[in-house]
Amino acid sequence: PASDYRSPRLDRRIRMLLVAAADRQPIRVSCLRTGHSWYVKGTRRVSNHSVWRAVDLDQVHGRPVSPTNSAARRLALWIGRGRAGVRPSEVGSPWRFGGRPWFTDAGHQGHLHVGFPGPTQPGGTR
Repeated sequence: PASDYRSPRLDRRIRMLLVAAADRQPIRVSCLRTGHSWYVKGTRRVSNHSVWRAVDLDQVHGRPVSPTNSAARRLALWIGRGRAGVRPSEVGSPWRFGGRPWFTDAGHQGHLHVGFPGPTQPGGTR
């Protein structure tokens, strides 16, 4: 998704998150916008990917995200707690941590999904 990363439309919070996460450990981005469906699977709700406010990570610390990847589990907790300097509204993963922003379901067993609420402008205050 390199061309998506270069887009000026990509939410600045995604950029901040990716830089902070990559400083902690190797990560691999599998999806920003291109290639993701317009709607959240099984709904008519527009996906945050479609509006440049979400990212999926399919590898953490050189291993695929899965229920047995402890580095990915720690990263999902770290992200959801806002430790990257931005607080997401969605952190999908293979693990059940409790309430929002975390969630898990069958579609998020092989990647971390991170999404942000509401529109933001480049350099904005959100």
